Amino acid sequence: LDVFIADADGSNPKPLASHPDLDYNAAFSPDGQWIVFTSHREGSADLYRIHPDGSDLQRLTDHPAFDDAAAFSPDGKRLAFTSDRMEKGKHQLFVIDVEAGEARRVVETPTKVSQPAWSPDGQLLAFVAADPETDDEKKRKEQHDDPRVADEAPKFDRLCVADVAAGTSRQVTQGACHVWEFEWSPDGSQFVLLTGPRPADDGWFDAELSLVSADGGEPRRLVKTGKQFAAPRWSPDGK
Repeated sequence: LDVFIADADGSNPKPLASHPDLDYNAAFSPDGQWIVFTSHREGSADLYRIHPDGSDLQRLTDHPAFDDAAAFSPDGKRLAFTSDRMEKGKHQLFVIDVEAGEARRVVETPTKVSQPAWSPDGQLLAFVAADPETDDEKKRKEQHDDPRVADEAPKFDRLCVADVAAGTSRQVTQGACHVWEFEWSPDGSQFVLLTGPRPADDGWFDAELSLVSADGGEPRRLVKTGKQFAAPRWSPDGK
């Protein structure tokens, strides 16, 4: 699996940094001068950056854990990413200074996180995290009384927001609302969501487009057609 780059019309596709191991999850820097991606080329999943012309490949993280899902801050100076370097299999939210190379965990969450995305002002990070275990579920696990039944009690994935400087987080979506995908509005006041009424995989086939305030609350449905949706995106003017 390679990362490719092509002209804006899709013509002239070519591999960016071809390697026998996996390369994926590429993203441009805000100024278009760099592309960051995840690669297994040194034996573990780490973050790399490279110029769009394929020059100056640089390794940004060097850790035996699984680093992934890098996203440039609006000023291009920092990267948000997920990593299970604190506990294997439990990805947490990290930020690294691109030049200094110092990574730090933004906030500790009870469950693994995914899809980190910066707010337009660079002060907040949105991410998706599943509901944590209940006290009863924890007790049953401690007592080894926790047989696993497929889709018996699936957890909702919630949209959350972390304050990068303060190291705090809050949940944005509530109720029977499973978040599959999202994007900040250009002014940072709300999100467009791809949501489902249940967390099981079949809920994606019954998804809807919704809006929710960045302050939290019940999502407002935009459209539901009974068809699949993917990759909701705002227009530049937010309208």
